[in-house]
Amino acid sequence: MEALVIIGLLAVSVAATIAFALKAQRTAGWLLVPYFAWVSYAKTLNAGILALNP
Repeated sequence: MEALVIIGLLAVSVAATIAFALKAQRTAGWLLVPYFAWVSYAKTLNAGILALNP
């Protein structure tokens, strides 16, 4: 359960980093989007594993 919370916080921090990077330099912000997608996918996998293993 705690890993899911940590990954959720990571996703929030990556989203905030993307928002700040887009203001500074658009290319840098867009280069972080695949990382956000990967973190979101990892969060989904973690939630699925948590749901299957009570």
